[in-house]
Amino acid sequence: MIGNVSLRTRIAIIALISVLSLSAVLVAVGELKARLQASRFAAEQLATDADLFGTIRDLDLAVLRGAAASLASDPLTDDALALNVGTDPLAVLLTDTRDRLDLPASIFLLDADGAQIARSGRLTPVAGAFTLVLDRASERDRPETIARLENGALALVVADEVRRGDRVIGYVVVASDLGARLRAFFRSAQAVVLLSQDTAVPISGSAGTWTALLEAECCVGEARAISTGNLAGRVFVTFLPLFDAQGRLVGDLAAIRDVTSRSRSELLVNGMATVMVILGVLFSVGFLLRAVRLSFRPLGAVIRVLEDMMRGDLSVRLRPVQATREIEALVETVEQLRAGEQARSRLLTLNSQLAAARNIQQSLLPDPVYETPGLDAYGSMVPAEEVAGDFFDIFEVSGGSVCMIIGDVAGKGIAAAMFAARASEVMRTIANRGGDPAAIIEAANNELSRRNPEGLFISVFLAIVTPATGGVVYVNAGHCPPFRTGVDGKVTAFEPEGNIVLGILPDAPYTAGQFELEVGERLLIFSDGFDESQDDVGAFLGEDGALAVYAETVGQSPKDTVDSIMAAIAKFGNGAAQFDDITLLAFERKPITDSAEHADTGPRNESVANAQ
Repeated sequence: MIGNVSLRTRIAIIALISVLSLSAVLVAVGELKARLQASRFAAEQLATDADLFGTIRDLDLAVLRGAAASLASDPLTDDALALNVGTDPLAVLLTDTRDRLDLPASIFLLDADGAQIARSGRLTPVAGAFTLVLDRASERDRPETIARLENGALALVVADEVRRGDRVIGYVVVASDLGARLRAFFRSAQAVVLLSQDTAVPISGSAGTWTALLEAECCVGEARAISTGNLAGRVFVTFLPLFDAQGRLVGDLAAIRDVTSRSRSELLVNGMATVMVILGVLFSVGFLLRAVRLSFRPLGAVIRVLEDMMRGDLSVRLRPVQATREIEALVETVEQLRAGEQARSRLLTLNSQLAAARNIQQSLLPDPVYETPGLDAYGSMVPAEEVAGDFFDIFEVSGGSVCMIIGDVAGKGIAAAMFAARASEVMRTIANRGGDPAAIIEAANNELSRRNPEGLFISVFLAIVTPATGGVVYVNAGHCPPFRTGVDGKVTAFEPEGNIVLGILPDAPYTAGQFELEVGERLLIFSDGFDESQDDVGAFLGEDGALAVYAETVGQSPKDTVDSIMAAIAKFGNGAAQFDDITLLAFERKPITDSAEHADTGPRNESVANAQ
């Protein structure tokens, strides 16, 4: 039948078949990809919910354990058990402890036989709910469990023994309403139901017509998700298994998300897309017939335009209605070249800006050489990229002491560099107001935590050195332990007090340490770019290797020490690119001569003097 038709009709028929086939394939692939994406997203969301819920439960258990232990060791608890009756001071103690928990909890004081002496709170467990947890408390093996309440909900329960000598005279039991936590955790769900083999208890919302489905899917001991529908609509349900402290399955937490509206919208969109595809095919056939008829006409014009372009005349263009696919491909190629040239120009501009940022960052660092009576110091910072997330600072504070800071932001690039610059400014400003290192770090941590949209954090070692006495008061906030060289030349890895890094947890407490630096002793503070240096096969230098490199510098000045270490790192790398920012700060206590005692004890480096 096709043998007698024209070439134009043959091309149209072939194009129609191709378009229909391609449309069917695209629709099928799109639907498959959408389902795979939805399934993958659901699995990832379910795993995230399970991990997050487990973390919240563990945190709540830690809070309950602390409250139970505190009450078990309180003398008022012992007195109440001795009298076998509650007292007003005990009631106040229980209420105050419960109020401090910031959880919907109740506290029970039980005698050695499990009989209630006193309580605080509204939670009411079913009979025998605490038997298992009291047995576990006696065995001193994870004294917590999940108990049933009279309203059908669940509670996290923790118990601790009250002992008089080796004899158990009673128990402190702290229970928190798990349902309240679940309602807050699954806030986006239409309903949350606690399922067991014999009951379904709503935690939030109402399961409505889906209860029978939920009970049929209950309690298989693994996290999973289902999507189902009936006349009432369509829902997506995630099941999270709930285990008690002994690993026994208590039931499932079923979170129901109503996707009826989304399913109907998808059906409508798919229908509209199908209609549009069909209409598009019909219109395409019509336009294709005309395009085939006109496709041979513009060849001469295309040739003339190409000849003009070869002569350098780019003013002659074909009208859009006459443009063929070949012409469009040529135009697209030219546009790609233009876009590539624009990208190259932008890259050059970015490199120029990064170079300027590097110069500015280097200018913010203090003079590497710092000398003052009784103390010599030298610092260096070599970024792995154009800008660094490391910094160091040396400046004089009140009382003739010297403050030394080294910091390392987690990560590299512009964001880390800006955070490092801000941290340096904040700590210098706070330190110049006076105060001990712990107070300086606490104030800096609060300031950095309040305005930290990128969630960055920084490790810091801050030391305030008094050259006249050799006293060093320091705070190590998650930073690398420094290296110390004694008067006898022995090199050791100094293990300072540890604290949390800055920028994560506001109002975190910090502990300072102190020691005395003898005349002739030296300390090297460094970032992890030193001991985590890599060679050309990816092997790390390591702490032992870094300590060995430092040991080779015994007897050298702080400047020679830093220069020797940087040379050793380059030799170890064997030509490998620098993996991380490297910052070194070495200082040594020097004897103070009689002339120096009467001289100006201020910093001799100009940049620090100007900063003061």
